[in-house]
Amino acid sequence: MEGALPGAYNGGSLVDLRFDETCTTSPTLIDNLRNGHLRTLEQRRGSLRKIRFDVCDNVDFGPGDRSSLTDFARLEVLQVNGHALGAFRQAWRSQNPHAKIDSFLSTMLPPSASKLVLWSPDALDLGPAVLRLARVVEIGRYPALKSISILPSEGSSRDSENWIHYSTWAQIGANVSDSLATIGVQFSVKSQNGYWGHEVEDV
Repeated sequence: MEGALPGAYNGGSLVDLRFDETCTTSPTLIDNLRNGHLRTLEQRRGSLRKIRFDVCDNVDFGPGDRSSLTDFARLEVLQVNGHALGAFRQAWRSQNPHAKIDSFLSTMLPPSASKLVLWSPDALDLGPAVLRLARVVEIGRYPALKSISILPSEGSSRDSENWIHYSTWAQIGANVSDSLATIGVQFSVKSQNGYWGHEVEDV
């Protein structure tokens, strides 16, 4: 397991942080994520430009854990899989018990975000949340956002499995891609991940 990797440095400032888990060794990523309420993130929230959360199992965040990245003033790229997204949603629900659950994704990003990649989001029934995100993007909440990509898990691509939820997400994409394109935002749904053997940003 690779925990909070230091990533790339620019003038001594951490700009790229990855939380990766291979499911084969210990200690668990969960311990790294929860230690000191995501201590690594908190310490670097003023300099991080890119974060990737790749978690292979469900992570339990509680009411005191971070539920958004809105105060990451320089964050441009967020890559997150379904398990990690579920943890953020759980924390958001604990902190906002009376809000509509489909609002969590549209309140998660900082204004500086330019690229959002979601892979393997199927188990969360994220369709309504993605549609709401598209609506708030259309009205200008995220002026820097240029692309939203939804992909299957890297495991399904590696094993050449068909993504059974592709048609559902493709329909969601068809509903929002044209209107987002008019404001310069690309919304894409891809049947292959491109993660295995390549960087996520290449897909």
